[in-house]
Amino acid sequence: MNMHRMPVVLGLVVVGMITAVPAGAAIVVDPISTPWIAGSGDVVNDTSLDIANDATAEIRPGASVTLTGSVTVGLRSDPGALSQLIASGGTVNAAALVVANKSEGDAYVELSGADITVANVNVGSSVSELAGVNSTIAMSDGSLDITAGSGTMKIGSTGSVNTTAPVIDWTQSGGDLTFMGKFIHLGTAPNVTATYTMSGGTFTQTRTGGWGMVVGGDGAGTFHVDGFWDVPGVDREIDFLGGGMKVAPSGTLKFSIHDAIGTTLINVGGVNAANMLGMVDMDLVGYTPTMGQTFDLIKGATDYGALALSAEDAAAWSLSTNGDVLQATYVVPEPVSMLLLGLGALALRRRR
Repeated sequence: MNMHRMPVVLGLVVVGMITAVPAGAAIVVDPISTPWIAGSGDVVNDTSLDIANDATAEIRPGASVTLTGSVTVGLRSDPGALSQLIASGGTVNAAALVVANKSEGDAYVELSGADITVANVNVGSSVSELAGVNSTIAMSDGSLDITAGSGTMKIGSTGSVNTTAPVIDWTQSGGDLTFMGKFIHLGTAPNVTATYTMSGGTFTQTRTGGWGMVVGGDGAGTFHVDGFWDVPGVDREIDFLGGGMKVAPSGTLKFSIHDAIGTTLINVGGVNAANMLGMVDMDLVGYTPTMGQTFDLIKGATDYGALALSAEDAAAWSLSTNGDVLQATYVVPEPVSMLLLGLGALALRRRR
C-alpha cells in the first residue's frame, strides 16, 4: 500500500503537518480522509480515534497521541471492508485499544515500534453480536502496556451469538506486552475462533489474584508457542505467574518444534489439574526428533493431569511431568530402528 503524507480532514478542520490537535470531537477516519498520519513532532490530544470501513491510520516515530477515549479499528465497518492501524513508532496513551466493534468487516493492526499504554484491549468482543469477520494483530516491536488494575484483555470473549463468526489471529514476534489487569480471555465467547501465537518478545502478567489467561470456553481458543527464543536479561519470556493460566476443554496449547532446543516455556504459576482441561497440540516444523527426545513445555502447575494430547499426536507423543514441568516425549522409532525391528521379526518368522 502506497502511503503519502497528505492533509487530513478532521471534521471541518484541515490539518497538514500535525503539530497540535486540540481536544474536541472524535477523530473519525473513513475512506474519504484516509490515510490519517501522525508523524515526527506531531502532538494529538483528542477524545478518540475511530477507523471505519476501508480506512487506514498511521502513527509514526516521534508522534505523540493522547486520547481520553479509545483507538477503534473497524468501527461499524461494512461487509468486505478492511480497516487498518499501522503503529510503527511514537507513543499512544488511550483508554482502550478496540478492534472490530459493531463491525461486519475485517481489521488489521500492526504494532511495529510504537509504545502503547491503555487500560483495556478488546478484540472481536463486541456486545452488539457484530464482532468483525477476520481480525489480525501483528506485534513485532515496541510495547503494549495494559495498566489498569481493573482492566481486561478480551480477545474474542464477549457476545452470546456473535453472528459474524469472528476469526482472530494475534501474532507476537517481538516487542513487550505487560498486563496488570484482572484477566485475559482468549476465545471464550460462542462462535469465536481466537489464536495468540508467540515466536518472540515477552508476555508478562504481573497482577496477583484472578486469572492471568483463560484459553477457550464457549468458543475455541489457542495459545501457540512457536519455537524457542531468548530475550537478553529476561528469565521468563511468557509469564503468567501473577494469575496463572486456565485452559478450558475447548482450549488448546500448541507447541511448534523447529529444532532440538524445543520451545520457550510457559510459566503458569501454581494452577492445578482442575484448571488444565484442554488439549496439547504438538507441531513439528522441518525437524524430526529422535525416539525418546523430551521437550519442556509448561512450568509451575501443581498438576497437569487433565491436559491431553490431540488425537493426531497421541500415537507420536507422550506427556509426563518432571517436578513442576510438563514434558512431551517423542515416541516414534527412527526409520532405521523400525527397519531393523522389521528385519528381526522377519528372521524370527523364517526360523519358525
